[in-house]
This record gives sequence, structure tokens and C-alpha cells, in this order.
Amino acid sequence: MPHCIIEYSQKLENEVRPVKLMSAVLQGALNSNLFEADDIKTRIIPFQHHLTGGTKQNFIHVTLKISSGRSINQRLDLSKSVLSELTQRLWTKSP
Repeated sequence: MPHCIIEYSQKLENEVRPVKLMSAVLQGALNSNLFEADDIKTRIIPFQHHLTGGTKQNFIHVTLKISSGRSINQRLDLSKSVLSELTQRLWTKSP
């Protein structure tokens, strides 16, 4: 049962709806073929106040917590799958 925790700059809500972020992470976890939909726990936390290297740059940070019984390759596949889904849904422009 993975726990997917999304932290992001609240200012990004002008560009990306939180539900879209959650949907992308959920779909990425599903695409890994490691979990059933009902087993994936996803939550999102906006940050109004934050600094990145002394400046206020927007960010999206995803933490994926899974049981220790998963192999390194399964963990890597999960990470790649979630990153791929986020990239496709959020940064790929439609023609």
C-alpha cells in the first residue's frame, strides 16, 4: 500500500489544479503495475511560505512511501512511472 505525498508551492494553483497533480501521481502509481487503485493513498500539501536556495521558487515534490519488501527495480519503476505521468500531464503541450 503506497503512500503518495505531494508537496507544492501554493502559487502553482494558478497553473495546475491540485486534483490534477493528485490524478497524475495516482495514475503513475497504477501504471507501475505494482498496486491496485484502492490500495494507493494520495495526499497533497500546499505551501504558501517556502525558500529554495534563498529564493522563492515554485516547486513540486513527491514522496512515495512503499513497504520494504519491494525490490530496488520495483522502486525505480514506480518513481519513473510517476515522474513520466506528471511530465506528460503537466508539461506536455497539446497541439
